[in-house]
Formats: sequence, C-alpha cells, structure tokens
Amino acid sequence: MSLTLSYITSRHDCRIEWAFDSVARQVMEPIHVLVIDRYADKPERGDEIQFKFDYAFRRKGLGAKSFGCTLEHRAPKPSVWAGEHRLTKQDWFSAASVRNTAICLCKTSHIAFVDDLSVLMPLWLNAVQEAVEGNYIGCGAYKKVKSLVVRDGEPVGYVETQQGYDDRLRRVVDDVSPCTGEWLYGCSFVAPLEDLLEVGGLPELTDGLSGEDYGLGIALQNAGKHLKYDRRMLTLESEELHFAEPPMIRKDKGEIGTEKDKSHAALRIIRQSKYYPNYYEGGIRALREHVLAGNSFPIVKIPDRDWFDQQLLSEM
Repeated sequence: MSLTLSYITSRHDCRIEWAFDSVARQVMEPIHVLVIDRYADKPERGDEIQFKFDYAFRRKGLGAKSFGCTLEHRAPKPSVWAGEHRLTKQDWFSAASVRNTAICLCKTSHIAFVDDLSVLMPLWLNAVQEAVEGNYIGCGAYKKVKSLVVRDGEPVGYVETQQGYDDRLRRVVDDVSPCTGEWLYGCSFVAPLEDLLEVGGLPELTDGLSGEDYGLGIALQNAGKHLKYDRRMLTLESEELHFAEPPMIRKDKGEIGTEKDKSHAALRIIRQSKYYPNYYEGGIRALREHVLAGNSFPIVKIPDRDWFDQQLLSEM
C-alpha cells in the first residue's frame, strides 16, 4: 500500500458518504483512508463513519478488505486554537494543525487530501496515482457548486457558479501542467510524505488566519520540489452546505487590505521559507516518530500569544 487518502472535516453533516462512494467506484489498488474529524470522540460517530465506509464497498459486491482498503478515524491533534485543549475562547480555524495530524499518522509513501462536502470526479484517483508513480506533488482542481446531488458516488445534478469556479482551470490547456507553489490548494492535493516532512508540514503560523495550503506549496517550491496542476484531479463541493453549520472563526488583523495586515505579514514569512519548525521539538518528523511509536500526541500550550500583535490567545 503506497497511498493514504486523508479526509478532513469539522462538520456534523460532512456528507462523507459522497467521498467514500466515489473512492469505492474508482479504487483499483489498496489505499488507507484516514479521516481526521473534529467530532471523532463523540458517541456513535465512529460507528457511523465505519458503516458508511463499509457500505460504499458493499455496493461493489465485495467488502473493503477484499480491495485491501482500510479506514482509520481520528481526532485532530491538540491545538491552542481549537478543541479540548484550546487557549482561545472559541474554536478557531486551524487547518494547518489538523492536516499535520494526518501527516503524523500517515504510514504510506504518499498522502492525498480531500475536503468534506466533496465528491471525487471519475478521474480523480487515476490522477492521484499518476502523481504517486511520477513522484511529484499533484495539485488538484475544484468547483464549488449549488444544488449538488450525488448518487452512488457520482454527481447527477448541480449548478455551476462563477463565484465557485477554480480560476486555475481557465489558465491551462493541458490536463497536467507544471505549476508554482501558490497553486497548491488544500481541498485536493497529493504529495510524497517525505517531501512534507522535509518542509516541516503545513505552517501553523496560519492557524486562526488561513493560507496554510499555499504556504505549504511555496515552501515545497522553495525546497526544490516538483509541483504539477492536474485538472482531472477534480472535486465538486456543495456551496450551500458550507453555511449549514456555523463556520469556525478566522480573522485577519492590522490594517486589513494593506501591506500592514497579518495576512501580508504571514505571506512575507512564507515566501522566505522552505521549512516550518512549527511548535514541535525536533519538528514534525520527530512528532510523527513519537506518535507512530504508540504514544499520544503531546498537549501543547504554545504559542500562547498571536505572533502578529502579541495578543493573548485567551483574549481571542
């Protein structure tokens, strides 16, 4: 088994069956599905996820084990921004920390990521496997659509909108095109695990803000890695369901919209980076070794302030 597919969700109703059903339709080789779920510790949540995973493969007439596919369901690692051990007053958006959880738990040579509320289009897994075989970072495409109806892992109805259209699709003529790090979007990508460990994972300085995905892409580019945009690695996301539950908080700071805001300050750091130490002693490689040795993720209490303006997280 060479591939882990990590599904990231922070929603009660994440429509995970859409992803499971579409994977079951496409899978030809064993893969490990790793669900990082904000609600993983809730009673019966694990049974619900496992049932939907098993049911997706039973539709093909065989169980998941017959295809060599396995499922792991885990909560995000402790964070100062969200969850049980947060320092903030409420849960804030912390996608870098959540995705780094998956990197720490990955036991395969490559890992792919897909967001919730998504269905994988028919060539998605083929495109991912090509990236695995070519040993490059594959940056996938997306469309956020309205009135999305999915049946047995395939979209049977939806309405495209200009607001939800991936502008990168207009800028390429080939299915696979070399791209820069800014073209790595978190909703759909695949990378060699070693490349992600080499750059320290996603930049957790973006937790509470966003921009963790292109932050990773730029670091990978700065480290000399090869990235390609693949329009066949396409997911459709439900636009309406993004707002069915209260979103996690994410805010810019400073003189917003100018060079003096937090997002521009983060970008200046990112553009100079090819490694993110984050807040782990020894970096993410050491943290992964610690966890895969059977230990729990450590409970962290740093940073306790916002790096941009030194505001205490306990005040946020």
